[in-house]
Amino acid sequence: MNKEFIFHSHPEVKEDMHALISPSRHIIKPDYSTEQFENYIRSSYATTIGTSIHELAADLISARIRVTPKEAQKMIDLKLFKDNIPRNIYDPSNYVSTFAPYVKDAIGWDMRAEQVLKYSDYAFGTADAIRFNPVKGELRIHDLKTGKTPASLDQLVAYAALFFLEYHIKPGDVEITLCIYQNGEILTGEPKAPDIVPVMNKIIALDKYYQSNFKGV
Repeated sequence: MNKEFIFHSHPEVKEDMHALISPSRHIIKPDYSTEQFENYIRSSYATTIGTSIHELAADLISARIRVTPKEAQKMIDLKLFKDNIPRNIYDPSNYVSTFAPYVKDAIGWDMRAEQVLKYSDYAFGTADAIRFNPVKGELRIHDLKTGKTPASLDQLVAYAALFFLEYHIKPGDVEITLCIYQNGEILTGEPKAPDIVPVMNKIIALDKYYQSNFKGV
């Protein structure tokens, strides 16, 4: 008797979903230890934790609400809990020394949170916090980092380049201040036009190359 095999249907699994324990993640191995698995779990939640903390910071900045370190710790804890992140994955106190001053300074400088900067449909990004004073000719971009690996200012230089391209402003006419808030410290840079212009040119070149060689192919 020939009978077709019937596979189970799983409508709850959407196309864009990825399992924590999946063959494609290459962790299902006989010699894979629980210690390795725990490190993998913590790593897999890193992006989600960062996204949640950025959302909270953006809400506070937009509402112009400054917070003390103690208040920040409670808010971060509640936010991550609401976003279904396991409590033993994070320690909210680890983020306070960076989070509180980042929010305070962004409000103090009257910055806009989560602002998209766009040159084209293929070249854009979202700045964590940005402020441009057209009267004084001052551009300020702040970035909040929740990871431990030290970041460089290169990403913020690229945001600045996108800003100048989008608004057709010459970087030589503007004083630029870039700040990265990470691990309780603030990394500050003041790039000049010679630092920005090559990045602007590279964005233009990459966008042109993509549109010439891949768009519609």
